Amino acid sequence: MGNKNGLGHILSDRSELIKTIFLVALTGFSINLASSLIIEQSNIPRYSIWIFVAVVFVFSVYSIARIFFNKSKFSESIDAAIFINKEKNELIPVKGYDFSRKTHEILNAIKAENKAIYADWDRDPICKKKDISNGKKDSLPKGRTYIAISRMEGAPDLEQKSSALLMEEIALFVCIDMLSTHLSGYFGGRKGDSNVKEFCREDFPEFLMSNRIINLLSTPMEKRPIFLEAFPDSSKRPEGEIVSLWGSDGSVFSRFDLVLPEGSKISQSSRNGVKISTRRLSLSISVKLGFSVSGYSNLFCKHYMGVPWDSVEGKKVKIDIEGEINPWFLFISRGWDYYHWLDSFRDKLLEKTSFSHFKKSISWDSLIEPLIFSSRDKQMRSPIARTAAPSLASLRSSSPDSKPAPTKSTLKKPTVKKRTLASKDPGKES
Repeated sequence: MGNKNGLGHILSDRSELIKTIFLVALTGFSINLASSLIIEQSNIPRYSIWIFVAVVFVFSVYSIARIFFNKSKFSESIDAAIFINKEKNELIPVKGYDFSRKTHEILNAIKAENKAIYADWDRDPICKKKDISNGKKDSLPKGRTYIAISRMEGAPDLEQKSSALLMEEIALFVCIDMLSTHLSGYFGGRKGDSNVKEFCREDFPEFLMSNRIINLLSTPMEKRPIFLEAFPDSSKRPEGEIVSLWGSDGSVFSRFDLVLPEGSKISQSSRNGVKISTRRLSLSISVKLGFSVSGYSNLFCKHYMGVPWDSVEGKKVKIDIEGEINPWFLFISRGWDYYHWLDSFRDKLLEKTSFSHFKKSISWDSLIEPLIFSSRDKQMRSPIARTAAPSLASLRSSSPDSKPAPTKSTLKKPTVKKRTLASKDPGKES
């Protein structure tokens, strides 16, 4: 895909940037030189010329600094989505949508292992649970539906809901887990490289304390009671180091590690955000749960998700990516191959989390039209439509020369003749 404000784009424009800076500096120097000549050969007061030179110098420095810092920053916002079953207060895993599937998987893992954390989701739901106590739908006239538009004085504050905070922690874990997998693949062939270091959970204890999900799921299996039955005998474990483990009860283990250039630091950037700082660049990822997501309809819920539309609540999860490149390193051409993972990770994150990108990947827009026509066709064939529109038989019966339709008494019961085949004796054949 390629990002317009990505690392590769910035580095490709580096030569043009250096040329621009050189021209600005040359212009400022030329003006200063011309000003010195004017002072020597004219009667203009020197203080006026020096004021002019100072203004030109400050403007040149400001222009160079602005070019540097504007070019060295990048940002991106991705709109992910979660879907909640309002009857069960559970996340709905959307087939083919990685972000939806992984958030559903992590929430189930929390439910299976830590009831105290899961209680934040259960006791304070993000959306109001649908009442199904009577097991019946509201009594409305047959064949009639309503659409309501309501106005609220103030939108409910999701930030105060414990379930919203938990969802943000889950979403951040999913993003960091994707980053961990991507970095392991990118630096997989650089084992033993002194310029690369593998950071484990022991390297950033403060950040772990800020995110309960990362702390829980990355805790070694030996310290988690739910995994005591998995491999009671350590000698019977699979060979090598276990990096991920999924239990049939929903439990999950994920070895939390990030392979990054030597000298990197990992810290908390916001309430639910992480910041990775290296010598040449910094990267921040933060998540925030928003209100209703756009782009899912009755047809999408019914035909793709397999859930009634009135039982689904869609929420937007905003993923913000911000970063900055150390401008002084733009003059260095070597060593950037340790940082090109940034652009490929941003592309991968967009592909795995963006709801609009997911709909494009399944060509949903091209499927809507036939589904609409199919839905209309079914409505035309429904009993309500048949009673509303005159049938061909009723039109025929209303014609003057039509004969009365036979009644039940005049209809004769069809007789079925049974035929039995006599078996032939092969010896008696002539």
